[in-house]
Amino acid sequence: MKMTWTVLLLLMAPCLRAADPVLPEPVWQQPDDPVEPYRVEQLRQWHEAWGKHWPWGQPEYSLHLRDDDSEQLLLMISGYARGGEFALFLPHGHSWIASTQHIELAHHPLQVLPAQREGWHEFETYVPAWGSGGAEVWVFRYGWSGHDYVQLEQRDSQWCALRYFQQTMPELCSGQ
Repeated sequence: MKMTWTVLLLLMAPCLRAADPVLPEPVWQQPDDPVEPYRVEQLRQWHEAWGKHWPWGQPEYSLHLRDDDSEQLLLMISGYARGGEFALFLPHGHSWIASTQHIELAHHPLQVLPAQREGWHEFETYVPAWGSGGAEVWVFRYGWSGHDYVQLEQRDSQWCALRYFQQTMPELCSGQ
C-alpha cells in the first residue's frame, strides 16, 4: 500500500505544480555589514527582480521630511498581507544611510506632520487593522531623536476619526 501512495503522489506532482505561479527569484541578499544592513541599490534590485509580481503594494516612496529640498526614501524590506516594513534612508553626502528604525506602512499614504525636531518633521503611517471590516487602523508616529528616526507612538484608531482621511479621502467616511 505504501508503494501505491508513493507512485500516486509522484504521478500527481506535475499536475499540482502546474497551478503554481511562476515568480522570479529575488536577487537581493542581506549584506553582512551590521552598520549598514540595507542599501538602496540592493533593495531596488530585489524589487525589480519581483517585477509585476511584487505582492505588497508600492515598494518605494520619496519623502521630504525637512523644509529644504532634500529627499528621503522609504524602501520596503519585508511584506505581509496588509503592508510591510520599510527602511528609511537619509541623505549622507552623495549616498544614503539607513535609519535603524523599521517603518510600518501599508498602501495608504503617510502624513508628514508639522511637529519637528532639529528641522526633521514627525510623520505618521497607517496600517488597516485585521478583523475590523476596514473601519479600524493602526497609527504609527515617528520622530527625530537627535540622530535617527524612532517610533514615538502606536495607537488604534478609526479611519473616519482621523482628520487626515476626513480631508483627503472623504469618500471613505461618506456613509457615516
